[in-house]
Amino acid sequence: MSESNDKIALPKRISETGTKGVVLQRINKRSNLKLVGKVETLLGKEFKKLEDSFLAPVIKMGRKQKLMVFSRHLIHHLLLRRIDIGEKGLWFTFGEQLMRFSLREFHLTTGLPCVVDKDEDEAETSATKKKKKDPWMNKNQTLNTLLKLLVEKSKELTADQRLRLGATILVEGILMASNPVTSIPEERLLRARNFKEFCKYPWGNLAFDYLLKEVKSFTYAKLTENNQYAICGFIYALQLWALSSVNQLGTFFGISDDGIQFPLCLHWKETKALTIEEVNRFDQMEKVTVYNVL
Repeated sequence: MSESNDKIALPKRISETGTKGVVLQRINKRSNLKLVGKVETLLGKEFKKLEDSFLAPVIKMGRKQKLMVFSRHLIHHLLLRRIDIGEKGLWFTFGEQLMRFSLREFHLTTGLPCVVDKDEDEAETSATKKKKKDPWMNKNQTLNTLLKLLVEKSKELTADQRLRLGATILVEGILMASNPVTSIPEERLLRARNFKEFCKYPWGNLAFDYLLKEVKSFTYAKLTENNQYAICGFIYALQLWALSSVNQLGTFFGISDDGIQFPLCLHWKETKALTIEEVNRFDQMEKVTVYNVL
């Protein structure tokens, strides 16, 4: 990691300098790590294939979900200090220092497969096209209906169908993480027609783009008009990146495993929730050490 302590002139952010966060009752995060345990129970020995796939870091996070405490005040603080400069990535300030969260940082935090300059209209392989789609691959499906199907029809599904359905539930419920009663785009469901092709797809790009859009939708008014709100996308990535980027935050509010540097979601063994007073105090320290994540 490279250290930068010099303060620089910053572009305009969505809240004025000196603005303090309000005490929130709740942020309803849609990303649900508890799904790991549910899917593992329903898949049994078939779950091992998911553990050996690109979902491995997410699954390991899910197994320690009781220790990975979500800090709503830290996330709220960062959202208020987002710099709106219209770039592809996200920019924030902490201690009046600039912090970047781009696809690169998202990949380093999550370990998810990402590619540069991905073609959004990338054609499906011939192997995937030839695979017959399952009955649940239609535009009316939600996370809740997929879970219900896996629970109620598990014995009627083949091992391959259960595997692909379980993988889809983890992607949709943890990485994409929209409202569990919102319809899932059919094109995402269709990617699960072939498990190997499903695993090759750069889900990191899609998850990052979705989180990027979600975070940018939070204006100052939206963040301050109520004392609670919901947020979609893999928001854990933003929190773990912040602990890794701001030395003081990681030192006091996380327990790390120095033997694991990548991905950062496995580097942190435990995280603690911060109070709004603690967040403000660290943000206002005379010298805040901000790192660029390597």
